Amino acid sequence: MKESKAYQYYLDHREDPALYQREVSPHLTASALVFCPEKEALLMVNHLIFQSWSWPGGHADGDRDPEVCARREVLEETGLKLSEPGLLLDVRLLPVGTHYRKGALVQAHDHLNFTYGYKIKNPPSLHPKLDENKGVAWIPLDKLDQEVRESHMVKLYHELLNDWLSLPKRP
Repeated sequence: MKESKAYQYYLDHREDPALYQREVSPHLTASALVFCPEKEALLMVNHLIFQSWSWPGGHADGDRDPEVCARREVLEETGLKLSEPGLLLDVRLLPVGTHYRKGALVQAHDHLNFTYGYKIKNPPSLHPKLDENKGVAWIPLDKLDQEVRESHMVKLYHELLNDWLSLPKRP
């Protein structure tokens, strides 16, 4: 992972409890890039707010460990339990536009997002969290550009996946 201003912001503010809640901008979120080599696919959720396929992830909501947050979000949103820790791939500010969540207006803000990479073999059945997502699926890598409606995120998914898969194998 490259050092970034976003990661430095985290280091400078990690003792501030407000960073782990939704009331300030930026606030901490974590996402999971879950890759299944056998399927040549990424685990994606069809997000209700963004009306697009996207990686599983969400707010820290008080949790100070971003990696634990990423695994929790995968379990909540897909039913997939990741037992092994992921590899930190990226820390960056992700802008979120004004939107409605559960009928309430949410002003534009930034997420201080940690992205972790996971590889999984023989994936079990998946179960969407229907109050947040329309569905959950393994999206083939060659279909990402058609399935993900947020062009800036397609670029990010490809960038992170390519960086991750080109890393030397861990012992």
